[in-house]
Amino acid sequence: PSLGYAALSTLDGPQFGITRDGGHKWQFRSEPRLARLGYPEVLLFLNPRVGWIGGVTVQGSDIRPRLLRTVDGGGIWQEASFPPTAKGNPHDLFFLDPNRGWLVLWNANPTTLLRTTDGGRTWSEELGWASQGHTSYLHAVRYLSDKIGLLFVETASKDDAGSIGKGDFTVLATLDAGRTWSRHKLPGPVGSCEVVAGEVWCSSGMDILRIHVQT
Repeated sequence: PSLGYAALSTLDGPQFGITRDGGHKWQFRSEPRLARLGYPEVLLFLNPRVGWIGGVTVQGSDIRPRLLRTVDGGGIWQEASFPPTAKGNPHDLFFLDPNRGWLVLWNANPTTLLRTTDGGRTWSEELGWASQGHTSYLHAVRYLSDKIGLLFVETASKDDAGSIGKGDFTVLATLDAGRTWSRHKLPGPVGSCEVVAGEVWCSSGMDILRIHVQT
């Protein structure tokens, strides 16, 4: 209830903030590594010491992801290593524990899903979730265990002329760590998701979607 973290975009560059009194007062500071993020877009802390902050850098015409990790509550930050083909801005970030995490990038293919098993130091692309012949926008990823995971997807089909049709909204569920996926229709897109007592709760317009995985 007292400790919180924030990331700001300012005229002087990105800043990282900490409150220790429930948000009444904040202390913000800049750090040389934070300047490489451009505009901070994702921020996640698992506990008071371990957290991540992500943004982008522009290289020519390419938008490249950047991610920093701290294990001392924001005192020191270490930069992640991404595959050379990784492009796009961070849209959603989730960690199951201090080692295993997933990152969604937008503006590329049109969506890229990356995975880490070493706390965000290195990342690799996950390809098995994408369906053939469809344009899929991945809104969020949440895992309940090392094997049970959910991907919240907006899928648009393409006709013979390459035009993108009206999309539908689904959740892809895996019970085997992403080797196979089952598709389940959703009433609408999700805005944000949280893991609550073994379930996933997501905002969807004016509604809350409560999702329970049967094993």
